[in-house]
Amino acid sequence: MTADAGAFNPAARAAIYLATLDRCAGCGRPDLSAQHRRARGMGGTSDVSIGHPANGVALCGGALAGVLGCHGWAERNPVPAELLGWRLAPGTPALGAPFYAYPWAEAWLAWEEDPLDNTPVVRFVDVEEELDRRLLRLTTVSVLRANRPLMPVLAKPTR
Repeated sequence: MTADAGAFNPAARAAIYLATLDRCAGCGRPDLSAQHRRARGMGGTSDVSIGHPANGVALCGGALAGVLGCHGWAERNPVPAELLGWRLAPGTPALGAPFYAYPWAEAWLAWEEDPLDNTPVVRFVDVEEELDRRLLRLTTVSVLRANRPLMPVLAKPTR
């Protein structure tokens, strides 16, 4: 197993970013990193579905910021991140699992396979569930809005 096992290839990463209009799913910022919704685990994995676009969500806190921003928030707050669909419990299939996407007017999206060519596509979903879980999700979104992680403003290079 290599260190990059389960990593997103460039095409998967591009699809993940495009799904949220090249913006963070949590706050709309453009400094993106691809969060694995179902974790790779230490040292990688041999499960090819881990590197599938459906297993990713675009969150701010890219390479320059480390684990700051919404990506860092999702890592530090696994239960609320799971309610937002930014993390998945082990064994949960990524295809069809909804996730919160701020750039789409705070809609819920889900990945599916295009039946014609089996390419991954994202679609809007109506998250119908029991009332308690819906209220918990709405509360989590409200808490995220109130506590969006602040990202440092990087100075533009001067000539």
